[in-house]
Amino acid sequence: MRVLIIGAGIGGLALAACLERRGVSDVVLVEQAVKQRGTGAGIQITSNAVHVLEWLSLKDELEKIGHISRGNIYRDIDDGHLVLHAEGGDQVSEMYGNSNYQLNREDLANMLRRRLSKKIQLYSETCVGVRMDGKKAVATLSNGEEIRGDVLIGADGVGSVTRNYISDDGAAQFAGVACWRSLIPGAEAAQIPLDRHSHAWFGKGRSVVAYWVGHGAYLNFVGSVEADEELRSSWRAKGTAQDLRNSFQGVTPIVRDLIEMVRSPFITGIYKHRPLDRYYKDSIAVMGDAAHPMMPYMAAGAGQAIEDSFALAWCLDSADGNIAVALSEYDERRRCRANRVQRASEEMANIYHHGNSVSTIGDTAFRNLVRGTGAGHFRDWLWSYNIVRDMRDRSVD
Repeated sequence: MRVLIIGAGIGGLALAACLERRGVSDVVLVEQAVKQRGTGAGIQITSNAVHVLEWLSLKDELEKIGHISRGNIYRDIDDGHLVLHAEGGDQVSEMYGNSNYQLNREDLANMLRRRLSKKIQLYSETCVGVRMDGKKAVATLSNGEEIRGDVLIGADGVGSVTRNYISDDGAAQFAGVACWRSLIPGAEAAQIPLDRHSHAWFGKGRSVVAYWVGHGAYLNFVGSVEADEELRSSWRAKGTAQDLRNSFQGVTPIVRDLIEMVRSPFITGIYKHRPLDRYYKDSIAVMGDAAHPMMPYMAAGAGQAIEDSFALAWCLDSADGNIAVALSEYDERRRCRANRVQRASEEMANIYHHGNSVSTIGDTAFRNLVRGTGAGHFRDWLWSYNIVRDMRDRSVD
């Protein structure tokens, strides 16, 4: 079985690694000619995704490139008062079998790359179209070349050409939010009294999240603010530091000082996407952001892509070459859960920005909303899931 993977972000790389781990060696990985690197992005990988990385024998390396999050601290963005402190660290590990990690997205991608063998075929081109030719799935590349496989998996993110083949679900809707981000050098950010929690400040119309990555090499900054003008979705577009400061006037001093340290921020528009009613068509399927693009308020997008990669590799290897059976099982096992996370990320956006913020619902209501049970608070159902155990329980390895 020859597997074509379109896109070499976190999801595509994880899928290639999982396929190799399952013994599927005929894998073609198509990476965009313009690599998404150096775009100032931290990432959080929660326990549910760490189970897959552990299965790939990557947990020791994960601990070298990232660190365990101590939990989540939520404060009001205007006056800085504490709203909720949700513990992490050992408490999360004890509850869910693994901890949550904070790290640099590029470091995670490079770790997955190192896991791949030289048997993986690489194409450094952009895929501009997909189609079926009889029983073969075909990817058309930007240089005019066509490559064929028994199955094609679109891990090509937001704006996926693969998704367009599977569903004509209409254009994404601008959510009215601009998202700023930057990696602040650790030597400078050390002046800000922030420990290794994930820190969030929010109020009506704007929010900031900050956490350490690279064992203190950088402080990851993400600032979201309501926007009247539509911005394109691009993780490479630059904004100006002054525009960023103008967007966050009057915030609590620690957030103001943090923003003053941002020199050259990236900016993107945040969009809403309708959940798909299927993740495959013929011998072509989608995963990760191509299947269920998330708004960034659950820190769950990469984790769901990693879960997808495990499920796809398992289903493809277990179906004895029957692609239709494999993709149907993948769709059945993944779509309900991943679409639920996608919807939850939009609900969190409403809490943060659209009239249901802590400033309007009150501290107590917010705590009741997100606390839930134990360290996992509102993400308990997300973090407690172990796809490795679940699929082993329902299948024979």
